[in-house]
Amino acid sequence: MSDVERALARHLHACVAAVYHQVGSSASRFTNDGYAVCAYECARHFGALAFSWRALLDGEAPGDVALLEEVLTRATSDETGATTLYAVAIVVGPRLLVSARDALEVVTTPEFARTASATLDVTLAAMRRVEAAFARAVPEVDEAWRRQARDLVDLLEAGGMAESLGLGV
Repeated sequence: MSDVERALARHLHACVAAVYHQVGSSASRFTNDGYAVCAYECARHFGALAFSWRALLDGEAPGDVALLEEVLTRATSDETGATTLYAVAIVVGPRLLVSARDALEVVTTPEFARTASATLDVTLAAMRRVEAAFARAVPEVDEAWRRQARDLVDLLEAGGMAESLGLGV
């Protein structure tokens, strides 16, 4: 694997591992059971994906995505789970899709392409899963919640992640 491929893989590994860890570890505290189930399902799929990236990297540690981790950590402060799911589906998900797609334009080796394509599939499925959870139990949205949700977006945008989570190279 080239240095560029390794950097891209480490970055995408870090992104999916952050979602896996933050969403999975916070789900047990959610007061909305439907949101908790959705979070566990999302975390399970992102966890499997993180293991795929780790295998591709022969166990090498993921890259650093401190800003993404901060966004996800802030989202978990909402005990209902709505803000965490919002972060997965609206704040992080679309940016992760762009990053994985951009990586696929740079690296086309079969193993990398397979794992990056799986990243697209898992992310899109998580976004749809959140949509379904919100359709079953509409989150209570007030001005404070809107501000918190907007702050998550603003944090990524201020860090240069307006459209993607970057490529880590």
